[in-house]
Amino acid sequence: MPAQMNRTIAPKVQLPHSLSLGHVHEETLSNGLKVYTLDGTSQNILQLNILMPGGRFFEKKRMLAGLCASTMLKGTNSKSAREIAETFDFYGATIKIQANMYSAQLSLFCLSDKFAELLPLLMDVLQNAQFPEKEIEKIKRKSKQKLAVQWEKNSYIATQYFNRAIFGAEHPFGYLSDAKDIDAINREDLLQHYMEGLHLNSKSIVLAAGNIGATIHKLISDSFSKLSLHSGDEHQANIQPQEPDFKEIASKNALQSAIRIGMPSINIYHKDFENLQILNTVLGGYFGSRLMSNIREEKGYTYGIYSFLNPIMDTGYFCIATEVGNQYKNATISEIEKEINRLKNEEIPAAELAMVKNYMIGQIMKSADGPLSMISTLKNFVIFGLDLDVLNKQLENIHAIDAKQLQELAQQYLNFDKMTKIVAG
Repeated sequence: MPAQMNRTIAPKVQLPHSLSLGHVHEETLSNGLKVYTLDGTSQNILQLNILMPGGRFFEKKRMLAGLCASTMLKGTNSKSAREIAETFDFYGATIKIQANMYSAQLSLFCLSDKFAELLPLLMDVLQNAQFPEKEIEKIKRKSKQKLAVQWEKNSYIATQYFNRAIFGAEHPFGYLSDAKDIDAINREDLLQHYMEGLHLNSKSIVLAAGNIGATIHKLISDSFSKLSLHSGDEHQANIQPQEPDFKEIASKNALQSAIRIGMPSINIYHKDFENLQILNTVLGGYFGSRLMSNIREEKGYTYGIYSFLNPIMDTGYFCIATEVGNQYKNATISEIEKEINRLKNEEIPAAELAMVKNYMIGQIMKSADGPLSMISTLKNFVIFGLDLDVLNKQLENIHAIDAKQLQELAQQYLNFDKMTKIVAG
């Protein structure tokens, strides 16, 4: 008779030191295009992501990247905007194109057995988008309406002014979005940005995950290898950060204040980056963080407060973000300073550090749980020239780091006096 399980004793927690990531297939096609495929589900689903160097970093006019991405599905040589939308809808597929800070991304979600029918239209959009004047005017009107709404939100205002302080007013990441910039964009601008950044080039990357199999893998390889890729242009933009300052911006919504506090930081290639991520998690990187426990749970100043490290190619920045009642803005800033100084002056207790490590390991395991989760993780790495092996390096760092090392990192990288403070409200 098998021994009875004693349910009063919790099972021993097993924390992995490495993950098996062997089912990611990397291929460089004959034209130089990199393709990553992750096959590992029996469900009839497919996710295709195409990353292209067409984000804000590559704009020749302000607001151009987002407007180009929004207009790309509005017509090709052979299909109208309506026909494109109806075709994807008929096959139960979803397609979207968005421009981020550095890259532009096309995402297609569909049934695996319908991919063959959708692929010709996808390739048509990638190669033959026409940007009809009528559709451009519609998108420009909607974009200006959306922008007007955004500028009424304290969170948007604070983020805009924070980015300007970090990168400089003339940098693609730092300029303040303005409806006049949208008006200044014409069809020729959109076509040029499309051809240089959203037309597949040697710096583009294709990622596919789901129920792929040999047939779909061959469809992807054959279709994309036929494309003639132009070489991606080198592009630089000088960062000219403002001097650390405290700035208050008045807005229509005076009942709440949005707060952004931060400073330029290290990039993803720096030897301390992964360990600084651990320190950030302690401070404000998850729901049980010190900022959340103090300012939300104990003080009740906010519904949420977070901190994050944002790596953007050769640079990066650290930011703390929250929205509070207007009467609590000064007290909140004081508590943020207090929590930063605690990290610099006191070692993190063993129980708290163990909890943070368990949380971070769980998040890493979640990010590698199945092909659809893995492709979302992988696309965040490949634009930096990295791969999923980063996850195992992160696990090594989490297991190895101790409280003393984290205190030293706080002393080196978290200087409240050198941080920009933006309050909108």
